Amino acid sequence: TLVNPGTEGRVRRCLFSDGGLSSNFPLHFFDNFLPQRPTFGISLGELDPQRIKAGAEHSPDMGRIHLPLKPGDGQLLPTTGFAGLIGFIMAMFNSAKDWQDSLQSILPGYRERIVTVSLKPDEGGLNLEMPRETIEFLGSLGEAAGQRIVADFNFDEHRWRRYLVELRAIEDMLLRFNQSWNAPGKGPSGLSYREIATDYMPKSYKALTETDRLALKEKADLIAALGATPNVSASSLIREKLPASHSRLRNIASMD
Repeated sequence: TLVNPGTEGRVRRCLFSDGGLSSNFPLHFFDNFLPQRPTFGISLGELDPQRIKAGAEHSPDMGRIHLPLKPGDGQLLPTTGFAGLIGFIMAMFNSAKDWQDSLQSILPGYRERIVTVSLKPDEGGLNLEMPRETIEFLGSLGEAAGQRIVADFNFDEHRWRRYLVELRAIEDMLLRFNQSWNAPGKGPSGLSYREIATDYMPKSYKALTETDRLALKEKADLIAALGATPNVSASSLIREKLPASHSRLRNIASMD
């Protein structure tokens, strides 16, 4: 229920939906920037017989389980088929809902802790009347996926790749911060962010004193200095040796 002051305190009905409507694989909720403990995910994918390696169909998991541990594995986004107009609309809806999760799942330092279990069209999902044998088989695939992680996952190797990806992301962010910090603004005043920090007369957050603003500016100067070109260019010589896929830091709303 919700009390709306605009309707004289009338109680209004609120409806809540499952969180999967906005993110169906929110692995980031349980993750850290530089993780100190492993976080794993089991993803359900669409089975493509052409992607099963020769001979894998005779293995206990029938080639249905994939954990991209090699550096070059898991770089491509999975594709899913659809049929008809309704299928096309649902594919667009799923793309709009899951694109961030999907892109993160192929990053090095992220993808090697996600094991994918491939399902046939009559397995899982909205197949609510699966026979007992199918349910038990899918349970065995989940167990095999967990065993694959226990047997093959290397946490230190995961942290090594994560360190390389995050370091590059921080470096790129610092470079952009430095460029914007000192550049003249495009607005009427032409003030740079560095000048905004102390010279602008704000209309909000007026509780910050001149001493507070000076302290914040000094901190921002230090951050900008880390992104100065001479500091960044020294590492450009080794960038070609870093993971080809890289992430980008950006601000998103948090419920913390």
